[in-house]
Amino acid sequence: MSNEKEALQPIQGVGPGGQLEETGLSGRAIGIAPDRLKKFMADAERLDEMEAGLPIKGLYKRFEVGEVVRGVFVGFNSFLNRRNETVTAACWITPDKNLYTNGGVALVKQISEFGIGIGTKIQITRTGTGKNKAGDDVNEFEVRILTSLDDQTLEIVEQ
Repeated sequence: MSNEKEALQPIQGVGPGGQLEETGLSGRAIGIAPDRLKKFMADAERLDEMEAGLPIKGLYKRFEVGEVVRGVFVGFNSFLNRRNETVTAACWITPDKNLYTNGGVALVKQISEFGIGIGTKIQITRTGTGKNKAGDDVNEFEVRILTSLDDQTLEIVEQ
């Protein structure tokens, strides 16, 4: 344990004016293999040429009845609801470069049961409100796969 503490070094910070300052933090040096470091340095030199992509934190999308959203399905994640229950949610990206998520049971069920794959272009429409087995209100959705002339043929495989 004492060897771990001895390996800790003070971490300096950089303030708004670019001046070095003491942070009161300590840590260990980052170990990067030379071949990876070379690639990282080359990437860093091109950062100003790059465009910012998607935010890594998604936005929860609440739908109005009749609202239609188009996006590219990127998978499922989970979150805790207000009752501290884990909810599975569908995630998609939109042309405005946002990552959206929604945990509607009907939405998640349609996407998972149909086997919609990551990268599939979809259209989601909230069609109304129904009741679940417990009598609670639930959102109803219609999910459609979007196609274009340059897409490959969509194969439906019976299971």
